[in-house]
Amino acid sequence: ALRLPLRPSSCACAVDKGLVDAMMTSDDAETRGRCSAVFSEVGKALTSGAPLHLVSLAQDHILALLAHVVFGQGGNGVGETARGGGWVASVTVSPIHPESCHSPLQPFLFTFRKKKDNDEGEAKGAADCRFVGGDGGGGGGSGGGSGSPWEEVVQCIRRSQEAFRAAFVAEKQKEMEKGGAGAGA
Repeated sequence: ALRLPLRPSSCACAVDKGLVDAMMTSDDAETRGRCSAVFSEVGKALTSGAPLHLVSLAQDHILALLAHVVFGQGGNGVGETARGGGWVASVTVSPIHPESCHSPLQPFLFTFRKKKDNDEGEAKGAADCRFVGGDGGGGGGSGGGSGSPWEEVVQCIRRSQEAFRAAFVAEKQKEMEKGGAGAGA
């Protein structure tokens, strides 16, 4: 994933089902470099306006890495920029609600859309960010909040995670109560 054997602008879509989560186990300079390399390679391979669909558990260190790579936030504060994600025009985050789950960690679908060719000449601005659906408490990223659009999306993710975790714990307690009644048989 750090060096994809693909021609530039040869993919209409890219999908990551856990690679970023698996490769990015901490938020340090080396990991940020690997994450930047992954995003850079994917950005090169995607055609104009194409999406990268990324499934992630959206743990705090992953959100920090995504903020660093896509938006140039965090890091050492000394000129670290969005080298890997400078191609990102928009980010949409949607919670995934599995019918049954064996973990209190909620998965999310992040869709990073590549800038269209005619957007390249425009002034570089922050990517548009949105949280769609779920228990996150609203659309997020639409402005009007006190933080940046990305910070609003992160707050929606956290609220959704809390609701998911509470539902998971309640479901496990019900299972234990059912199992406890028949455990002696």
